[in-house]
Amino acid sequence: MGNNKEGNLPVSKGPPPRPPRQLGGPLLPLLLDDELTSCIVMQEFSRVSNTPVDELGDQVKSFRSKVARAFQVSHPYVDESVSDEYFFDLTCYSIWRVASVRIQDFSKRDLFVRNVGRKLLDEVIKLGLVPSKDINTLQSGGGGLTNTLPAVIGILEVFRSSGFCTKFQLGDKNDELRTGMRAFDELDDEELRGGGSIDCLVSVLDASTLGGSLQINGEGSRFYPDFVGPVLSAIWERIGRVSISYESYFVDPVYRPNPKVSCDCGFAILLLYHLTCFCRQRTSSLTKCCTSTLSRVARKKGDLADYSFL
Repeated sequence: MGNNKEGNLPVSKGPPPRPPRQLGGPLLPLLLDDELTSCIVMQEFSRVSNTPVDELGDQVKSFRSKVARAFQVSHPYVDESVSDEYFFDLTCYSIWRVASVRIQDFSKRDLFVRNVGRKLLDEVIKLGLVPSKDINTLQSGGGGLTNTLPAVIGILEVFRSSGFCTKFQLGDKNDELRTGMRAFDELDDEELRGGGSIDCLVSVLDASTLGGSLQINGEGSRFYPDFVGPVLSAIWERIGRVSISYESYFVDPVYRPNPKVSCDCGFAILLLYHLTCFCRQRTSSLTKCCTSTLSRVARKKGDLADYSFL
């Protein structure tokens, strides 16, 4: 009578990882290069840590070789080149781990990341990767948030076309009147000029830094690879008299009844940026954005299903 005793059953295997994407285009050498010497990340790392870039490159390569075998289990790269998505991810993970040792001061860590975004934006503009008509407002240093939308979408498209991510969305998909080129309006500009704050949600799917970011986050640190957030922050800084704070979150858009079984494929995870602009005329210090709303997103099945635009 009753069910047969089965004893302990082995854990079900998750689906195999998908093949890595190929990164390329003029954006890639700005982000990373195989020699780890000329890219913006290593140059800024060297400047902030006051350490020769060659020495840092050797340390990153040494650390990368130690963790590569374990990293490759869930991120099987094909080529040992930063043009391989998973090897790019592994390299970013290694850089930020070495940086966490070399840059102990949290304010310098913030400076390092933000300067990477600022210099990356400068180079994108210099190389003409975004149409000139979209960056005229940025170069003039004036205008409001609405005038920055073409540049923001242009930058996100540069990331997508380079293979860094597969899709992106500016604004909340559940509010069709506040997405894309309509993410901001004249009321937002007026609010900002009056000393208020403006929030914006940016979703990036399958970022090439995802694996390393999740690994570092799981190790208990918030200092993990990020390129999109700092670049967007650099764009909005050019409005003038504003300060930008942002947070990134990892949300799986697919509801999984048993995430411990299925999350091995965890590549359908969104990076959500919550950016807030504060007018310096009335706000003298950075204010952390409220995380309660997005924290609830990660716990509610209904909210997660809302990110089915992908």
